[in-house]
Amino acid sequence: MYVYATCKSCKNEIRIFTNANTRVEFAMLDGEHKILTCKQCGTKTKFSVDELYAKKSKRAQIIAGLVFFIGTPLM
Repeated sequence: MYVYATCKSCKNEIRIFTNANTRVEFAMLDGEHKILTCKQCGTKTKFSVDELYAKKSKRAQIIAGLVFFIGTPLM
């Protein structure tokens, strides 16, 4: 799952990957605070778990749609 944060300097979105499925798992794996570096401006910022958020991925929906539309005519 990708977790996002907004850079406090340039308002750019910072993305990191984690194996955690919930905030509690994320806090247990990576700690209560995470230091992230913005790729746009290079500033390092300390984020708490509550400042990070996740977005829904449309990748699974797209793959299921492709399988459905390709598989239906083949049947």
